[in-house]
Amino acid sequence: MHHAILRIDRRVYGARPDGHPCHKVLPIDVEQEKGLKVEITQCSPLVNSMGYSLIKLVDMDGTHPDIVDKVNSYKNEHGEANAVKISKTQTMVMVLNNNCDLASIVSESGCFLLSAIPQNDNIIDWRILAPNKVIMNKLLNRMRTEGYGVEKISSYPVEVESALTSKQEEHVHLAYSMGYYDVPRKISLEDLADMANCSKSTLSVSLRDAERRLVVRHAMDSLDSMKQK
Repeated sequence: MHHAILRIDRRVYGARPDGHPCHKVLPIDVEQEKGLKVEITQCSPLVNSMGYSLIKLVDMDGTHPDIVDKVNSYKNEHGEANAVKISKTQTMVMVLNNNCDLASIVSESGCFLLSAIPQNDNIIDWRILAPNKVIMNKLLNRMRTEGYGVEKISSYPVEVESALTSKQEEHVHLAYSMGYYDVPRKISLEDLADMANCSKSTLSVSLRDAERRLVVRHAMDSLDSMKQK
């Protein structure tokens, strides 16, 4: 298998599209709305040309107290949005849009998207897992042919290590049972390290390696499932 971190510029041939596609699902003009900060915190393609984003709306001056009511359960021809207020000034919106060109390219490539972290409305950092380097390069070439800017941050083969060590199993079980993976977290990494009787850095490395193995195993199973369909 092959892993890569790619920086994608979603502007086709450098030209800015007519707003981020997920913005079109919202019942407000995010470009013109005064006092409202819009931040896309996660963006990911789905199947059948669909994509989703997590968008954080920040009411900078208190002039949008009803923003969650406007956005929640909103639908139009572009998709649908659901919102929840997470603080006095912040609202988190999950947007599902029906027309994401990048989603089509990824879903047809045979690659698995591990994460998609927006740097801004135009630039997205992807972590991609492919069956091999050839398929990874085909994805890159397809995106470039379609006019997207693609910068390869890193690219390397990976060995699938599906089994966790006994210590990793112990740490993951402890982290899960104590609410470390809850949203919001119920325990800090420092307190968890005290319970595990190890240093914070040791526990962090153990959990991150265990999480990597679990994600790769899940991704490989998903790729195998896709091939069988």
